[in-house]
Amino acid sequence: MVRRSLAVALVVGLGLGACAGSDPSPADARRDRVQTRLRASFSGAQARCILLRLDDTTLRALDRVRDLDPDTAAMKAYSDAVVACVTDPDGTTTSSTSSTTSPAAATTTEPGGLAPGVTTTTR
Repeated sequence: MVRRSLAVALVVGLGLGACAGSDPSPADARRDRVQTRLRASFSGAQARCILLRLDDTTLRALDRVRDLDPDTAAMKAYSDAVVACVTDPDGTTTSSTSSTTSPAAATTTEPGGLAPGVTTTTR
């Protein structure tokens, strides 16, 4: 009888322990839904990077609608995060300035057929 009571108490205790804390907070559930959507289009590293860069307001907007209005702050924040994370998902780039290529830098020497030093522009 004591063993049976102990077994029942153990099962009930484990069952209650498993239920406690099993429901994610609304913010965690939202983050999970957005992450699932991001993983449909981006790598795991890119999706994690994007999630780390987005604030709660933007996550809420992404969770509520399929297509963000292009003129909203949420779209700007999302776009900035996507650009940053697609180009550098590990966050190893320290500068966000883009370089420009001059026309002279876009010339290459043709392999074979052209005399050395004769260049052509690439298009």
